[in-house]
Amino acid sequence: MKYFLLVLVLAFGCSAAMKKSKDQPKESTDLKIIVMHYHQHMRWGLWEKASMYLEESSRHKFLGRFEELGEDFKITDLEIIQVKRTEGEATVEVEQQWYHEPNMTVQKDRLMEVWKLGFEGWRLAERTPKKEYRRKKKEEADKAKKLAQEKELLNKEVAEPLTTPDLLPEANTP
Repeated sequence: MKYFLLVLVLAFGCSAAMKKSKDQPKESTDLKIIVMHYHQHMRWGLWEKASMYLEESSRHKFLGRFEELGEDFKITDLEIIQVKRTEGEATVEVEQQWYHEPNMTVQKDRLMEVWKLGFEGWRLAERTPKKEYRRKKKEEADKAKKLAQEKELLNKEVAEPLTTPDLLPEANTP
């Protein structure tokens, strides 16, 4: 009988621990769960709860944006199109459908979300329209290419010996 009670207590403790972990997805490192919960909050207009998935420095701006849009702004659907994951970072392409009352015409936007893994789990670092995200990435790539070309040019200049006679120092000969 003692063993039966011990097994029962252990089983109850394990199930309580599992329930607690399901109720607290923000502490999880499972990107899929985090993104799903964030999108659910967005879908239902729970901006305060959704803001908890953002990096702390972005929360005030995020809440201000949705306060500007007002209660007439409604998101009808969020669909994940693609996820690209690297170590400690993920880029999630999302199609968002929305409308703004009284105009009931549903609009579609493609958004890029950049999620970063930190001490508190996954946090949304950036959420921008896809066109703007592509433009920014192209600018970054162009800047990196230009810096690489400048570095290569400097390396060539340093590696070339001074062979022009008028640039060489004159030797002091008596």
